[in-house]
Amino acid sequence: MRKMVYKLSEEGRLMDLSPLLQHEEPAVRLIAALCLRNMMPQEAEHTMKELFQIPTMVGFNAKHTYKEWKAGNLTRLI
Repeated sequence: MRKMVYKLSEEGRLMDLSPLLQHEEPAVRLIAALCLRNMMPQEAEHTMKELFQIPTMVGFNAKHTYKEWKAGNLTRLI
């Protein structure tokens, strides 16, 4: 997925990831939210907050990713 994200970024097509915010797989939704956080901040925030509720590593990762994002510590695309 990383290669696809970087390719879309190079082509200026990151918005193509927006349907993945609704993907059935939580990890895919988290990656999409992370990639779209600067372009669609409200949607990315909503998705991450939904994922907080999942009692798995994805929920844990979503919570900590969100905290780092809001603290201004995320500088890389993914």
